[in-house]
Amino acid sequence: MSHIKVLFCGYREWAIETYREISCLDRSDNLDHVEFSFCRNKEVMEHMIKEYSFDAIICAGWSWIIPDEIVENNLVVGIHPSDLPAYAGGSPLQHQIMDNVENTKCTLFRLRKELDAGEIYDKEPLNLSGDNMQLILRRLSRISSELIRRFLINYPNFDVLPNNVVETRKRLQPHESNLIDNLEKLLLSDDVSVKNIYNFIRCKTNPYPNAFIEDETGKLYFEKVKFEGKI
Repeated sequence: MSHIKVLFCGYREWAIETYREISCLDRSDNLDHVEFSFCRNKEVMEHMIKEYSFDAIICAGWSWIIPDEIVENNLVVGIHPSDLPAYAGGSPLQHQIMDNVENTKCTLFRLRKELDAGEIYDKEPLNLSGDNMQLILRRLSRISSELIRRFLINYPNFDVLPNNVVETRKRLQPHESNLIDNLEKLLLSDDVSVKNIYNFIRCKTNPYPNAFIEDETGKLYFEKVKFEGKI
């Protein structure tokens, strides 16, 4: 098996944990032929790609747009926590949770110039239940490690699937965590419920900007939330 060089790019805690896990796999995992490098910001990434040659570049939880020149001239793959092409674009976990999606998939795909629209290499189920995002991100890290492990074992022989993205979601901004503003929107819909409010709050628990309410005296943030369904 030929030696391959991989650049892993990530800065979020779940992505760093994914790197720690995948880079520590031993000979029993058939990855002793893989040499890893790591970076956590855009400037270092672009410098390393310019100075060194990599067989694959893996991005997990990467917020920056990668220059077209890099994705056109390198094998760049990414982790997206949705069943692509569904929920392409920004804040996929939050959008799915607010849409009451409980079971989705994590997708490993090739990055192209078009956002989240490259060929699909692999998918793995991802459960979105739980009272906080830390729990979901731990699941995401574990699943991402398995997807990357399989990718590296199969490299360079892949069966890819098309990715026909029709719609991309926008990344949520901190001001969109305002609970009162969103309650007003919910009241205009037919599906307003306590569980919808719960989903709105829990998908914005740490490390994301917390849901809040605000008046002239200040802001009240919701760091924790719990829901008990009726039997």
